Amino acid sequence: MDSLHAVAAASSCENSSLFKNKIVFVGGTAAGTYDLRTTPLSPYTPGVLAHMTALDNILQNRFLRPAPFWVFVVTVLALYLGTSWSFMLLPSQWLKIGLILALAVGYYGLAVYAFSARGLWVELALPEGAIAVAYAVTATVEYLTEGKRRRQMRFAFDKYMSSDVVDEIMRHPGAIKLGGELREISVFFSDVAGFTTISEGLEPEALVELLNTYLSAMTDTLLQYRGNVNKYLGDGIMALFGAPSGEPHHATLACYAALECQRMLAQRHQAWQAQGFPELTTRIGVNSGPLVLGNMGSEKRVEYTVMGDSVNLASRLEGANKEYHTSILLGPRTYELARDDIEARELDRIRVKGKHEPVVVYELLGRKGDLTSQQQQVVKAFCTGLEAYTLVSGKSGDFPPSQAVGWEC
Repeated sequence: MDSLHAVAAASSCENSSLFKNKIVFVGGTAAGTYDLRTTPLSPYTPGVLAHMTALDNILQNRFLRPAPFWVFVVTVLALYLGTSWSFMLLPSQWLKIGLILALAVGYYGLAVYAFSARGLWVELALPEGAIAVAYAVTATVEYLTEGKRRRQMRFAFDKYMSSDVVDEIMRHPGAIKLGGELREISVFFSDVAGFTTISEGLEPEALVELLNTYLSAMTDTLLQYRGNVNKYLGDGIMALFGAPSGEPHHATLACYAALECQRMLAQRHQAWQAQGFPELTTRIGVNSGPLVLGNMGSEKRVEYTVMGDSVNLASRLEGANKEYHTSILLGPRTYELARDDIEARELDRIRVKGKHEPVVVYELLGRKGDLTSQQQQVVKAFCTGLEAYTLVSGKSGDFPPSQAVGWEC
C-alpha cells in the first residue's frame, strides 16, 4: 500500500505528466517482501520483472520460440554419430571420454546461448541423453566385437613376445618403426648341455614334448623375475632384463632368475626321469652393458631385440661354462651391479674372439648369505690360488698380471 500511496502522491503533483501514456509497474525488490522468484536465468528475480518482461515481449512481438523440429533431429543425430565415431576413430580411451564430454558441454552451452541471446528454446534433455545412450551402446558393441578381437590378438601375441612389448604396440601401433635407443640392460643366455646327443636318443614326438616342457618351465621362471624372453634358439633361450620397461635392478633380477632356473631344473629332474626323459643340464651366461634396444629388420618385417658387444659376451659366457665345468657365469658389469645381492667368485680372465682386452668372469654361487661356512672357506681358498695363478701366468706369459688369460672363447 505504501507504494500505491507514493504513486498517487506523484500523480497529484505538478509532474503528473511523467506517467502519461505509460504503463507503470509497482512492485517490491527487497528480500523482505518475499517477492523474489526463480527463473531460468536467476534464482533471485523480483516478481515484478516477470510482468514487465511479459508486457515487453507483447509490445515488441518478441516471444520465446521453440526451435524447429528439424533442428532437434539433426542435433540428436549429430551427437549420437559423434559419440559413436569417437569409439571407431580414436585409439585412446581417455581421448574418447574427453571428446564425449566436450560434445555434452558444448551442446549445453549452445542451448543456453540460444535461449538467452536468440529467444530459442532448444531441447536439452533428449540430446544429452542421446550422448549417454550412444556411449553405452557403442561401448557394449565394442566390448563384444572389437574388444573381443583385440583380446584374442593380445592373447596370441603374448605367446610370441613379451607382454610389455605387446602393451607398447597396442598403445602406440603407429610408433612401430626401425631404430632403437641406447640403454643399459642385462642379457641372459641359456643352453642345454649335450642336447644333440639327447635328441639322437629320442623319437621326434618325445623330443618335441621334452623341449616344450623344458622351455615352458624356464620361461615361467624368467617371467617371474620380470625377464623378457626375446627369442628361442632351438633349445637355447635369450632373455632381456630391464627391457622394454626400465628396471633399475635388472642385473640382480637376471642373477636371481639364473639361480632359480637351476634350482627348478634340479627339482623337476626326478619327475622328468619318471616320464622317461633324460637328465637336462643347463649352462647360463649373463652379462650387462649398454645396448641398442628397439626394432631391427626390414621395412616389412621387424623384430624387437638388442644389438651390441654385451650380447656377444653373454653368449660366449654361456659357452665358457663347458670349459670351466660351471653352470652360471657372469660378466664384469653384471657382477659390479649385483655384487651386494649375490655370492660369486672371480673365476678367470678370458679373451673373447674379436676383443683385444681380456675380460674378468665370475661364477654365480647363490644369493647373498646363502653360502655355508664351508663353502665360504672353499671360495676364499680358491681366490688365494687364483691370485697366485694370475701372478705366475703374468710373469711367464706376454701379459701383465692384471691381464693374464686363462682361456679364449
